[in-house]
Parts: sequence; structure tokens; C-alpha cells
Amino acid sequence: MDIRFIQHTQSETAGNIFDIQLRSYKIEAELIDFEDLPPLQDSKEAIMDSNETFIGCILEQELVGVLSYEETNDRIYINRLMVDPDHFRKGVGQCLLSFLRDAHPSHKIIVQTGAKNTPAIELYKKHGFHHTDEVEVAPGVTITQMECSPIE
Repeated sequence: MDIRFIQHTQSETAGNIFDIQLRSYKIEAELIDFEDLPPLQDSKEAIMDSNETFIGCILEQELVGVLSYEETNDRIYINRLMVDPDHFRKGVGQCLLSFLRDAHPSHKIIVQTGAKNTPAIELYKKHGFHHTDEVEVAPGVTITQMECSPIE
């Protein structure tokens, strides 16, 4: 697996990101029983216009996972972490998170995911994230916020 920063402003790359995003977040929508997830309302153009930084996982010359984030002085906010469903449980998400932690060891990292998205929550826990908050965003739909401290 090759993990690297990717240029989401390029049309073909944004299209590949968008394809993975739709396929990945449809599964999360089913897991948390909420079809109106914001990533499913996105577009290739919105990805191209985004101010986020994008990291991609390339396997056999194919983009199979993406993490995007925004950075402040001492915090990283993960906005998207998605893996092509054909590559679930192959370590793609773990590689993306490890790359991000290694690239920003002095930053606190914050992420939100559906409270019913057990696979995502377990992945974050493996990387030192802990639960900090929960918010009900729609009737019966709760988002869990997690964070991890800077690497000492």
C-alpha cells in the first residue's frame, strides 16, 4: 500500500474520491440507519473546491481509501475517512490514520462518526482515540465525537 497526499483539485482524482465516498458512506448510512448523511449529498465539484487536505491509499495503482482533514494551530479535524467497500478489513483505514498521526505528531486529532458505526469506532480506538461527546443530529441518530492526544 502506498499512502500519500493526493491532489483533490484534479477532476479525475476528485471523481475517484467521490466514487469511493458514495460507496463507503452508503454503507455507513445503512449501519446507522440514516440516509441523509452529508457525504452522500456531496459532489465531485465540492470535493475539487474543498479546502481540506486529502491523503490517499493506492493499491495496485488504484485509489482504495481516502482521509481528508483540516488543520488549525494544534488540532486536526478529520472530515472524511473512507475505504472502498471492496477493500474493507485490509488495513487501509489503519494505514491512513497512521500516516496522519505520523505527519502531525504534535496535534490533537478530532473525528466524528455515527454512534452505531461500530467498525469505525473500533478503528479509532485502536489508534488511541477516546469518546468525548455525543450529539443527536436527527431523531434516533447520534454522532459520537472522539479525539486522540498528541504523540508524546
